[in-house]
Amino acid sequence: MSNTLHDDMLLGLLDGLNPSYPIDTSYTADLSRLIAENPGLPVLFFADGVNLPTGAFGHCSFVRVELIEYLDARTPWSIACVEHNREAFTRLIEDQLVRYPQDHAFSSGDLATWAHATARTEAAKWDAFWKPAIGVFVAAE
Repeated sequence: MSNTLHDDMLLGLLDGLNPSYPIDTSYTADLSRLIAENPGLPVLFFADGVNLPTGAFGHCSFVRVELIEYLDARTPWSIACVEHNREAFTRLIEDQLVRYPQDHAFSSGDLATWAHATARTEAAKWDAFWKPAIGVFVAAE
């Protein structure tokens, strides 16, 4: 697949979002390059701020493309999304341990210390499931 074809496909997808806003396509060269350099990697799209009613239009006000790692597994910690940041995944576990300390009785300082250590140990159990990918991050207005 040529870079031009990639660019045409991406522009075609984005062009229909809202024709009244200009679209910044400077990232398409980076995306095409990463796909050409890493043909076996999946391309994952992450959208932030996309909460439009059915039939409504929006536009991408920010697009970033980069090589990432993603967690290729269902975990008890992250059920509804794809994790793409190891540190954020560890913080997610820690936050959930603090909110739901199960049947442990802790003072607040002891709970935080326990949750921090336990989160690091639990996150390490998932190290083998982190896989490389090309990440496309978009934010919409």
